[in-house]
Amino acid sequence: MTMTYQLNPFKFRALHQGLILLGSPHSAVTLPYHPRLEFLLHQREVSAADLALLTDQERAVLVREHVFIDWTSTNESLVDRQLGFFSLCGDGEAEQLYQDRLAGARVAVLGVGGLGSQVAYILATAGVGELVLCDYDVVERSNLNRQILYTEDSLGQLKVDAAQQALSRIAPQVKVSVRNTQLLDRDTVAELVRGCDVVVRAVDQPFGIAFEIDEACRSLGIPHIGGGFVETVCTAGPFCTPESVPLNASLGGKDFTAASYYKGPVLGPLAFWLASYVTSDIIRYLTRVAPPQLLDRAVLLDWLTGRMFVQDLRLPQTV
Repeated sequence: MTMTYQLNPFKFRALHQGLILLGSPHSAVTLPYHPRLEFLLHQREVSAADLALLTDQERAVLVREHVFIDWTSTNESLVDRQLGFFSLCGDGEAEQLYQDRLAGARVAVLGVGGLGSQVAYILATAGVGELVLCDYDVVERSNLNRQILYTEDSLGQLKVDAAQQALSRIAPQVKVSVRNTQLLDRDTVAELVRGCDVVVRAVDQPFGIAFEIDEACRSLGIPHIGGGFVETVCTAGPFCTPESVPLNASLGGKDFTAASYYKGPVLGPLAFWLASYVTSDIIRYLTRVAPPQLLDRAVLLDWLTGRMFVQDLRLPQTV
């Protein structure tokens, strides 16, 4: 039976100086232009007649470069553009497989504030099957410059309840369970995250809770990732696995003592940047389309200078 193909609407194609560019111009694969290849520039579907005119080499290139796909894009699907993105990734695995892996995943988001609320939003709209949200705080007006799930109508509500309601409107296909509780130690963390595929560290109180999360996840064999803010610098990562360097062996560790009263300043755009960076690694891990970029390392961004630098947690740390 002859394979039926669609032209991938998400694959960039252009004619330039006698060459057909397949992909972003800076890294495009090219085919010499010939009138029989005109359909690559102007059609949506690939006809049997078009296929018959291709050489075996041309056909192999078009399949390998994801110009031909075997599904139809539709604006009715929440994840249509994401499937299009996945159609350009990977090596031989179908984009629907990546999406199915997300749909089968269970992710715990510990803290649904500046980082966690946005991570939950991105994961829900990406099609993750189940979210477990944990927080003990209520929504305040000062949250609204960066915590995307909340509005003026949410003021005074428990964050987990307001987040659950917002996500049910945005992505009703996602199962969202909530826990209104404060995480205090590795035992309370372990009870909550057991059975999850990934854990998001988006809680900063009590001080040092990240180390408890690390120990709990390590004992259960669950990877985790987080980030945070200190003054004008925000930190994405690290992505930790049971084989990673323990967090308490990284910079500061459990011997680090902060002032008892500290209000974290946050610029809205930094929170969006951080959530996007963290969630990208979660999607990489869950889909297996690519390895996490923050594995055993953190990326720091100083907003004032625009400087970004990488901290490798596998190397000896100094203060």
